[in-house]
Amino acid sequence: MALHVGTLTAVLWYFWRDWLQLGRATVNVLQGRAPAYEARLVWYIVLGTVPAVIIGLLFEHAVETLFRNPLLVAAALVAGSVLMWTADRVSPRNRASGRHDTRHALLVGVAQAVALVPGISRSGITISAALAAGYRREDAARFSFLLSTPVIAGAAVLKVRHISFEGHAAWGCILGPPARRWSATWPSAS
Repeated sequence: MALHVGTLTAVLWYFWRDWLQLGRATVNVLQGRAPAYEARLVWYIVLGTVPAVIIGLLFEHAVETLFRNPLLVAAALVAGSVLMWTADRVSPRNRASGRHDTRHALLVGVAQAVALVPGISRSGITISAALAAGYRREDAARFSFLLSTPVIAGAAVLKVRHISFEGHAAWGCILGPPARRWSATWPSAS
């Protein structure tokens, strides 16, 4: 869970301006104003998140247990690397970010769901899918990381249930040094 929280913090910190723009665009759409590119991008992020949510919820146990075989992880790492190399080599990279469409959002979303398999890089496979759809590297990377935000946040929330509140030392590790000092003063659960 700490990995998810750290990754989410980094993505939100780096893309905070983008998320403010996307939030404003969503409010504008809800108020009946004409949808802008940012409003469509919010829709594409939601749409691209759906495959990972469905696959993640349906196969969470398999991903956490059965898919941890070292040979499967090694094979996935090699296959993912070949896909990334191929997408980078054959992509025309001529599509601008304002030309996203529903098919591309779903394609990148399905790639994100595939990344639930250990050994597959989430950012690598989603950037590769966007490159395969013809996007420039910068636009592919931006969409990949914006798309990662809801999935990483959801994964972090799901992992919270595995942390025992009785073992408050675990929370100290996640929250950092100030929490460790405070946890020393927390009453014991026993």
